[in-house]
Amino acid sequence: MKAFRLLAPVLVLALGACAYPYTDTAVHTGACPSGVAEATASVDWATAKTLTFTIEEGGHVTPMSTHVFNEQPYVFKFTNTDTATHKLDDLDFYHDQAVASVRVGDQTTEAPCMWALSIPAETEGEIRFVARKQGRYEFGDYPLLYVPHTRGVTTFVATVK
Repeated sequence: MKAFRLLAPVLVLALGACAYPYTDTAVHTGACPSGVAEATASVDWATAKTLTFTIEEGGHVTPMSTHVFNEQPYVFKFTNTDTATHKLDDLDFYHDQAVASVRVGDQTTEAPCMWALSIPAETEGEIRFVARKQGRYEFGDYPLLYVPHTRGVTTFVATVK
């Protein structure tokens, strides 16, 4: 028990260091992958495969998974019906795809360099991208990774190869 009391503060600090700080911005910026402009320049977004996802109370996303295929354009549309902000967070997903633009509410960001997208409560969002890494992608709510200062439930996009 004494060892746990000594280790508890260390564990809290270590886990807290892994969390990204909350910001009021919808697009959380990061490193830019190369070749995005070339991959997305000639895409007719009206013909891209559009998938619609609903973020429900507690962070549950339906449908829970989808497949993407190399060199295919996609529009992922999200409707957050929950009363909390949800963050679609996976650096590998955003870095592995050629993201042309994202929209949250009425705000659109062209060719973002990003690691996460926050969608406020009762708001719609959209990600337009060309897949550069095909695979099955799942959405999941991981309450053990929830950190109070992030303001909202974090929903991760996980790559399943």
